[in-house]
Amino acid sequence: MKEENPANNSEIPIDLPTPQRSWKQRLAALFIILVILALGGGVAIALIKTKPIAKKKPPTKMQVLVETETVTHSSTRVTIEALGRMVPSRQITLQARVAGTVKYLHPQFVPGGIISQGEVIIRLDDTDYQLELKRKQNLLQQALADLRIEEGNQTVASQEWELIKRRSDGFDTSSIDLALRKPQLEKIQAIVASAKTDIKRVEIDLERTVIKAPFNAVIKEKNIDLGSQVGSQSQLASLVGIDAFWAEVSVPEDKLSWFSLPDTKGPGSPVQVFANHDGPRTGQIIKLLPDVEQQGLMAKLLIEVDDPMASTGGRNPLLLGSFVRVEITGKMLEKVYQAPRSALKDDKTVLVVSQEQTLHIQPVSVVWKNSAQVFIGAGLKTGDRIITSQVAAPVEGMPLIINDTKTITGEDQQTGQGNEHEQR
Repeated sequence: MKEENPANNSEIPIDLPTPQRSWKQRLAALFIILVILALGGGVAIALIKTKPIAKKKPPTKMQVLVETETVTHSSTRVTIEALGRMVPSRQITLQARVAGTVKYLHPQFVPGGIISQGEVIIRLDDTDYQLELKRKQNLLQQALADLRIEEGNQTVASQEWELIKRRSDGFDTSSIDLALRKPQLEKIQAIVASAKTDIKRVEIDLERTVIKAPFNAVIKEKNIDLGSQVGSQSQLASLVGIDAFWAEVSVPEDKLSWFSLPDTKGPGSPVQVFANHDGPRTGQIIKLLPDVEQQGLMAKLLIEVDDPMASTGGRNPLLLGSFVRVEITGKMLEKVYQAPRSALKDDKTVLVVSQEQTLHIQPVSVVWKNSAQVFIGAGLKTGDRIITSQVAAPVEGMPLIINDTKTITGEDQQTGQGNEHEQR
């Protein structure tokens, strides 16, 4: 017989009845909910009533710490700065005028050697020219002897002509020049003159075998040495004059009216030339070149600097091709106010401290400026305090705290790069 599993025989009801709560249970649950809500509301009201109350204070004014400088009107001279490079003022290629063999060279005939004016640089072998001169002198002596003989013949012919004239009536005188041997005399005279000319030409060629320095010069390049065979027009060396060099500088065209150019009324403006971290050298504008530079379309000036090789010692020489900075002494600015370039805002205003110690934006008229200073013609008065420190967001009437005040006068030195000079 099979045993029956009691679990298999148990029946699980499909639908169980929902338990029913009594009205007392419902009333108790509602009461608990109301109590919780009341407690939460009471706590919220208590927190609201006991919250901290912020005391209202009047807003404090924001003050900006600034540095200022007091301006005074004065007269100052404009300085225009520019850049350029050194070029030779005199340069030649030394050439032979006659052919010959080099038999002497100056001890300083090397690149960089300095030779004074009039000193012998090169001497060619003159043996051939000495012999040619002797031969021409002999020809002259022969021509002079022929001339004396012809002059004697002239005397005899003249006497014969007088004798014939006295003995003959109606004698034809049309051939008198031939009878007196005038053509023969003129021929001999021409030979003598030609011989003298030949001697003069040979003497000149003989002088040309000695080549001297035409001016105080430095040897830039040499092309020959002892024993070299040179011919007419052979290039012997390149010489550069050392009495003066030129600085070729570029300036904007609108700056030309601010300094003097050389003309019939007077010389050009003086210039200070700086190079090689050395002290300034004195120069002078000598020419305004007729063309502009190709890249920047700026005007070009020639400034002459004396003794560039520092022959008197005490400083480094100026080298050809080296870059230099120049300061051109310009015109005088009368009754202007000088301020740092950083004080100028938008090229037309400055920040000024008012009597109420507040910021004031003051329009100004700028007559000249460079990379360091600005010169103001109108808009300021003596004693005005301009703000030189940076103000992030300047607002009219902003309260200020003054750190320090410095007085600016026309004696303050001008500095800065010349290419940034501008005028209004």
